[in-house]
Amino acid sequence: MKPGAINTIIIVNAPLTQEAQVESYAIAVEAKCNACVNHGVTCAKDATKFGMGTGTDCLALISQSVGEGKNCRGAIKHAGKHTLFAEMVGQAVSEATSEAIMINIRYIHGNYVTLCNTMHQFCLEILCLIF
Repeated sequence: MKPGAINTIIIVNAPLTQEAQVESYAIAVEAKCNACVNHGVTCAKDATKFGMGTGTDCLALISQSVGEGKNCRGAIKHAGKHTLFAEMVGQAVSEATSEAIMINIRYIHGNYVTLCNTMHQFCLEILCLIF
């Protein structure tokens, strides 16, 4: 199996400030890495280390942007780790990544139990919708 990429698209219907966009992006990357670790994904170059993704991974966050000086009413201003919005982003990405890993394992190997200790590389397309 050739190494693949984890491609994640997050679509948010709420307007986000630039700060919230950056914070949301960071939360999403952390959630993707956490899902990989939780499923025991190992590094293709060194199977003794956890795999957190590949050099070709992509993460896109799509939302209405609120620039400086614009009316921020109704916009999410911050998405740090102690906010409900960040929790929603993290949970959505984590669940979607986990589901995609499991679908990929079943598709390639037929069953999760057989593969548990040998899963090294995968290709995932993930779409997270947060409304």
